[in-house]
Amino acid sequence: MTFINPTALWGLLALSVPILVHMFHFRRYTTVYFSDVRLLSQMEEQRSTKSNLKRLLLLFLRMASIFFVVMAFAQPVFDEDNPLDDDIARHEILLIDNSLSMYDGDTSSYDQTVKDLTVYINNSSGDRRFQLLDHEGVFNSNLWYGKDSALTILGSMEPVPFARSLNDRWQEIIPFRDSLDLSIKIFTDGQRNFLDTIPGIDSLPVDLFIQEPSLSSEDAATIDSVWWVDRPTVDNRSGSLAFALQVHKGDIVSQVTLSYGSVTLDSLYIPMDTIGLFTDTLEIEVRDTGWLSLTFALRNDPNQYNNTIPLGIYLPELVDVLVVSEDPFPKSIKALKSVSDFTVAQTSLAAFMAEKSSLYADYEVIILESVKAFNQAQIDQIGKLRNKGLRLIILPSITLDEASYADAFAQWDIPLEDSYPYRGKVNELNASHYLLDGVLRGKAVRSRFPEVYDGLTWRSTFALRTTPIYTTLKGDVLLYSCQSAKGASYVFTSSVDKQASNLIEDPLFAPLLYRMAMVDASSFPAYIRLDYQAKFPLPNTMVDAESPVEFRTLTKTWIPRQTKSNDGVFCAMDGVAQGHLSGYQNSSKRFVIGCALSRAEADSSFWTVNELSSWLSSSSVTLRSGKDIVKRIESSNHGDGLWRWILLIVLVILFGETLIVRLFSRS
Repeated sequence: MTFINPTALWGLLALSVPILVHMFHFRRYTTVYFSDVRLLSQMEEQRSTKSNLKRLLLLFLRMASIFFVVMAFAQPVFDEDNPLDDDIARHEILLIDNSLSMYDGDTSSYDQTVKDLTVYINNSSGDRRFQLLDHEGVFNSNLWYGKDSALTILGSMEPVPFARSLNDRWQEIIPFRDSLDLSIKIFTDGQRNFLDTIPGIDSLPVDLFIQEPSLSSEDAATIDSVWWVDRPTVDNRSGSLAFALQVHKGDIVSQVTLSYGSVTLDSLYIPMDTIGLFTDTLEIEVRDTGWLSLTFALRNDPNQYNNTIPLGIYLPELVDVLVVSEDPFPKSIKALKSVSDFTVAQTSLAAFMAEKSSLYADYEVIILESVKAFNQAQIDQIGKLRNKGLRLIILPSITLDEASYADAFAQWDIPLEDSYPYRGKVNELNASHYLLDGVLRGKAVRSRFPEVYDGLTWRSTFALRTTPIYTTLKGDVLLYSCQSAKGASYVFTSSVDKQASNLIEDPLFAPLLYRMAMVDASSFPAYIRLDYQAKFPLPNTMVDAESPVEFRTLTKTWIPRQTKSNDGVFCAMDGVAQGHLSGYQNSSKRFVIGCALSRAEADSSFWTVNELSSWLSSSSVTLRSGKDIVKRIESSNHGDGLWRWILLIVLVILFGETLIVRLFSRS
């Protein structure tokens, strides 16, 4: 038991007052000797017994009355079996993870955190001082707030597209652990890039609250992962595609179908009572590069096929690539050959311009490497190829002529600054698009980390120059190279013209671009790789790595699902020009900007409770769930109810004292 106002307990000294009163007020009777009257003697003994009983009862009731009045002012609170430390330290740091992953879902972890903390702060003692820190704030040992100010700061927090390392916070706070009476509460969803390390801290109570995200009310089922069991090749085009489906509602999902266009390749039925993870395999026969459709029929209606996930599939051996470069050993050829057997041809820029555009119709992709500038003839030639449907990758030279690039893309009608408005539909399965390849993607891709955007563009007033380097059929810019004072970066965008090919509609081009961004091609000015000091580094891009490609420019940042509009999310990270991302996310699940994740890596992006329990066992950090603070709040609320009960007891005691006096007076 603890007391909200412990100084009121000094009032218990008043218990001595009724004792002293009874000692001096109720004096003994004086003995007077009479003649032997036996009847009077017996009456006196009986009266003395009742009088003593009356005195003891009155003494007990008056002491009880004083005791409970003192308790009412002290406001006792009964602690739980595992109490929190919030009533020990006077200064409390509330460290809140306000990264975008906390805002995922209809009822987000962040909303629940704000709700719990609002009640918690309101029920804290009046002398408590708080400091609320998010990923943008800096700890200030002289800046502490009372209840009202703390609630104002809590209500004004905004999401940020990054997560600051917890270790950085420790370095700010540790120097003041001896001079200040501190305790810390941390609220997060458990992402690893925030909880990177928790060192042992002596004499500093730390409570870590893991807020588990809740499922959307529309989530009947979600895709856990999709991966190849047997990957198709040119020699053997048969393959097995495995999937894992999380079923959240019984009697909902009934059928899974894998199709290529209008042709059903394989299908299976799911038992009606299935709940939880359901895993199975579908057999396919790959006919060409294109989209497979993984479709789930819901609510026992085999005709309801609006829950479709496009699976990009291609055979690298059937892809013809033309590299236009003056370098005898182009880096792009080395990058492509290092991982797959693409059919690659090479020509010079002069030879490329001498041929008619119709001669290049057999190529799927044309790569122009280290282009310094565009003249009008080259602009026209590339424009003709683009209009014929050829995919183009333009890799600028480090000494590019910015004016000629701007002129070329202006003739191709490419907006460079304005953001694209987009409206879309989130399907009931709450999943998004996948791009699969045996080498490129490893074994699986988690549905909560799809890397494909629809209607996303980049704008920045801080970039020194923004160069479009990735175009499709009608010249729509799908990738920018941003040069800023901090270095180079690159950003995905997508076509606003739905009749044009874009990243989602092109199962070949996006994987090819990934290959161009590999370590072998890292010397390209547009593809300078930025490592984000991840705790679990990604494997190398060579041979049979599980996640051979990493786009670490914007690293692990999240954009919340928005069903109506998106005004943009502010980005300010090391190595990236400040700007805004504007667009629409097809899935309400988390995803990583420009980062291909394997199944194992997706699992490692968030700590599980068991992992944290094992990790924290040797530290001073106490792992708690969001329910613990609710219990603490309820305990505080119990104190309000206890106050009322105490006052009721005092009234009953006073009534009992009056009743005893009247009862014994009648006797």
